[in-house]
Formats: sequence, structure tokens, C-alpha cells
Amino acid sequence: MIRATLPGEPGGPISPQRATLEDASSQDPEPAGRPRRAASAWFFAAAAVLVLIADQVTKVAAENALAAHGASIPVIGRVVSLSRAHNTGAVFGLLPGSVGSLTIISLILCLAIVAFATHALGRSRLMTVALALTLGGAAGNLADRVWLGYVRDFLGIGFWPAFNLADAAITVGVLLVLAHLLAGGRREPA
Repeated sequence: MIRATLPGEPGGPISPQRATLEDASSQDPEPAGRPRRAASAWFFAAAAVLVLIADQVTKVAAENALAAHGASIPVIGRVVSLSRAHNTGAVFGLLPGSVGSLTIISLILCLAIVAFATHALGRSRLMTVALALTLGGAAGNLADRVWLGYVRDFLGIGFWPAFNLADAAITVGVLLVLAHLLAGGRREPA
């Protein structure tokens, strides 16, 4: 005996409505990813701004302490000290007097980080933190170059050249990016 199957029954033809519903349910749920991406974007922006503010506050605090107590203040014996340094060049004082070109490079770097972050946010917490630290630090030193014509460095550790919180944030951010890449750049919930 031959039995006709109806649309929607197992083995039967698929109705256009059911096919549309099945196609929609098999797609990647974009709306569920949007809140995570939005939260990640807010966290990224807030963290970068906090790094920028912390950098500027520590620079002002160090300058005030050094103005009141002298050119150098030992913090931990002879190993860690506060000391005033105005860097008109790049890292470690390379390219001294290149404030104009370094300002442009810093601005391009900040824009590149923001552009990259728009694609990376919501994929990895580690990458979000790394990019926020790097952007906040780069923005902190950029602010110094724009408003003062030099970067304020104040923290000395042993023989290492003086640096600031922005430099530390950039270094940690870049190390986290490298750690993420060495781990295979796995996607994880942000």
C-alpha cells in the first residue's frame, strides 16, 4: 500500500514556511553575540580611559613630589626611585627631538589600535585587556607630546632608563598580545 506523506511529516516534503524556519535556526545567532560585543566595547573604552587618567595623575603626582623634595627621591633604597626625565624622543630616549613625527606616529598607532579593536572585541578577554592597556598607554604619552612637547618619565629602577605608567601599560599590553598569539589566538568569550 502506498501512503502519501504530508508536508511536515517525517519523509514528507518540506513546506516553504518550515524551510524558512529551519534556515533561520541554523544560522549563527548574531543577536546573542551583540550584547557580549557591546559589553566588551564598553569595557575596552573604560579600561583605556582609566589607564590614560592613571598615567596623567601619576605624572602630576610625581612632578609635585619631585618639586617639593628634589631631583630624585629614593623609594626602595637605591633600586627604585622617582626622578624627573623629559623625553623628547622615542622609547629609551631614541630619536631625541622628534616630537612632531613621534606625535603623528602615536596618533596613527592609537587609531590603528581602535580599528583593530573593532574587529577583535567580543572574541577574547585577554585581547580586549591587552588592547585597552596599549591604547591607554599610547594615549597617555600622546597627550604629553601634544600638550608639553615631551613625555614625562619619572620612575627609575636600577640601571633601567626612567619610564612612566603609560610605558608600563604599553609593555604589558604588547606582552599580552604576544601571549594570546603564542597560545594560538583562540577565540574565547569576552
